[in-house]
Amino acid sequence: MKFYVIHYTEKGRLPKLMPEEAAAMTKRFQDALAKNPAVKYNGTMFDPNTMIGVCDFDAPSAKDVEDIQKAVGAAYDVIIPVEPLK
Repeated sequence: MKFYVIHYTEKGRLPKLMPEEAAAMTKRFQDALAKNPAVKYNGTMFDPNTMIGVCDFDAPSAKDVEDIQKAVGAAYDVIIPVEPLK
């Protein structure tokens, strides 16, 4: 299943990170994904002015995606299952 992790409120927006902070978060993210190979991270799209963003995952369940977010320490607003418009 495909899931989007939405970051849009003040609490859930993507943080502006210094390069060393971004590197540390990337490492935590890679470690969390390695522990759950059923989850595939497809990328993040965001507005650099507002830091509102969407992360794209393929995973067996929303709980799997939530576990990755928690392991990384990433705030978010909602995880929603999505499918192509037909």
